[in-house]
Amino acid sequence: MKARLELLVLLLLTLSGMRCVERADPPELVALLQSTVSDSERTVLVVGDSLTEYSDGFYLEQFLGPEFRVYHRGVINKDYAYWTAHLEEALNQSRTVPPGQVIVALGTNDAFYLGPDAFLSAVASFDSRLRQDHLGVVYYCLMPRTGLASLVPAIAANNAALRSNPPANSILIDLEQVFDAAPAAPLLYLDSDPVHPTDAGYRLIGRRLERSVRFAGQI
Repeated sequence: MKARLELLVLLLLTLSGMRCVERADPPELVALLQSTVSDSERTVLVVGDSLTEYSDGFYLEQFLGPEFRVYHRGVINKDYAYWTAHLEEALNQSRTVPPGQVIVALGTNDAFYLGPDAFLSAVASFDSRLRQDHLGVVYYCLMPRTGLASLVPAIAANNAALRSNPPANSILIDLEQVFDAAPAAPLLYLDSDPVHPTDAGYRLIGRRLERSVRFAGQI
């Protein structure tokens, strides 16, 4: 593993001096990214709510390509408590090839009624249940704050709590920061639906998830 990471760093340093005419990754980098994950880590499960459902898992299958097998299970209006009780439903989708990487894209609905302490407790209960069946890479998403003014402070507070107290042996993906840094941030939500991102917003999330999955959390 150490030798593989050293090779990855060396290639990234080499490629950093190259001029890229297009935004697409150089073939050498794509090949190396593919080699940094094991066969089991090429099976990915996304667990979430309506954001996951409406976007077909944030287009992750499309972005990752045929080298990866992506399953996603999103249920409208559901939260950490729901998935703690129904996690088997999601895991059964990929039971023939257990996922090597699990992405948890929850927290938006929790923010309607849970403060930071209760939210962390819900995350901990979910994580304990997940670890009974999954020993691979686990990502917890810090969800975007939405465009709903009344919900923004609650999501921000819960994200801050999770950022400071992530479950052991997990990796955080800060989608809140991704949305804040986006040049077209005002276009990521519509006035008619301030909770669910636009297609551009979903794709922004998907690209960020893709980056983590390709490295299997190593970078």
